[in-house]
Formats: sequence, C-alpha cells, structure tokens
Amino acid sequence: MEKENNRQIGIFVPLKVGDIIYTGRFKNKKTTVKTIGYDEHGMPTVNGKRVITFRITPPKSSTQ
Repeated sequence: MEKENNRQIGIFVPLKVGDIIYTGRFKNKKTTVKTIGYDEHGMPTVNGKRVITFRITPPKSSTQ
C-alpha cells in the first residue's frame, strides 16, 4: 500500500471579487461576485450561495 500525499485536495474556482457570473434556475441572471466563502460542509460559496450552481462568463477579447 502506497503512502498518501499530505497535500490538500480541493476545488479551484477561477473567481475573484468583482467578476460577473450567471445564476438562477436557467443560469441567465447576471450576478456580481461580492463575497467568496465556505459553508458548513466546507464547500465554496459565492455571495452566500453554492458555487456549483452558476456559469462563468467567457473572457472578453481585447482586440480592438
């Protein structure tokens, strides 16, 4: 049996405060990220809601 590594396994969500994400039942309501935290189960939250239920906006191209 191999030894387990001592590194943490987690979820990386490429968000920062000020980003715009899509939330709601159909993921069509724009929401600005104000807070990023964790719930009682250790899962990440954005603005107090579960992170798993949103879509990230695609990056804007800066070719003008």
